[in-house]
Amino acid sequence: MSGLLLRGVEAGYGGLPVISALDLAVPAGTAAAVLGVNGAGKTTLLRAISGLIAARGTISFDGTDLIGRAPEAIARQGIAHVPEGRGNFTGFSVEENLLIGAAAAPRDEIAERMATVFSLFPTLADRRRQIAGTMSGGEQQMLAIGRGLMMRPRLLMLDEPSFGLAPRIVAALVEALALVRARDGLSLLLVEQNLLALRGLVGEVHVLAGGRVVLSAPPEDPAVGEVLRAAYLGG
Repeated sequence: MSGLLLRGVEAGYGGLPVISALDLAVPAGTAAAVLGVNGAGKTTLLRAISGLIAARGTISFDGTDLIGRAPEAIARQGIAHVPEGRGNFTGFSVEENLLIGAAAAPRDEIAERMATVFSLFPTLADRRRQIAGTMSGGEQQMLAIGRGLMMRPRLLMLDEPSFGLAPRIVAALVEALALVRARDGLSLLLVEQNLLALRGLVGEVHVLAGGRVVLSAPPEDPAVGEVLRAAYLGG
């Protein structure tokens, strides 16, 4: 299958599994969200895909097996991971952060890639010399996404991109992601709590509970809300 495919994946910490028997697919060019309560395994899932923790089972991207590969090798396969907390280099400028994202890019493409990020997020262009740690939360999230896009990935994974942000900032981020997806055919996998913000961006949501996917459905499917309510209420 072209895109991301997980079958029977198990991963965790200290020998204790957080996710197990997990199946999930993100076909090329599509956008999907992973929902669930805290501790359901959402962040662990993204870390397993990007090679930050060991995993067993099948994780493949465009037919290439990712199990056992180093994070750098997985990034070179075309997967960019924007972690929870954004992962910016807060003592560096906006421009320096973006250059770090383009570390593996051909030198003659860097200026064009940066111009593309600035066209998506004009605020970053205005603050290109500003130290990242002095910016607002929304601006830092724009920078984190921009840094990921500097890699020219085929799959962008975002962990809680809307956390702590005002609704208008979330709407701007979603609009930018939708634009990139439509223009470049970028695949998206987002870990989120804010399902309403994602409607119109993602075509499928995967609900995690107990370390595995218990429901995959379009975001407007009433079953999604029912399963999430049961999870949050302990049903």
